[in-house]
Amino acid sequence: MHARQHLDPTPRVQPAAHQVERRSEHDVRARFEEACTLVAPCFDPARQWGKQPLNHLAMRILRERFTDLGDAELMVMLNGIRRLHDKRRAPAPSLRG
Repeated sequence: MHARQHLDPTPRVQPAAHQVERRSEHDVRARFEEACTLVAPCFDPARQWGKQPLNHLAMRILRERFTDLGDAELMVMLNGIRRLHDKRRAPAPSLRG
């Protein structure tokens, strides 16, 4: 065994050949990063309206860009983006009791 392999903490697990891919909606997943970039200004705290993010504007932007996706798929995408932005803004947990 090489020293580098021994010290590397990341596991090198390969999926078994018989495992079935359980994730679905790969086309939506592939577009998620582009959608995040498009609607990022709508979730900027400096651009809120009445201390609320501009979800309605973000949905309109997504609907115009991804015309082949249905409303349900767009809503799933928007909710994922909103959760991502909420998680990024959340304060780090305090280590003090």
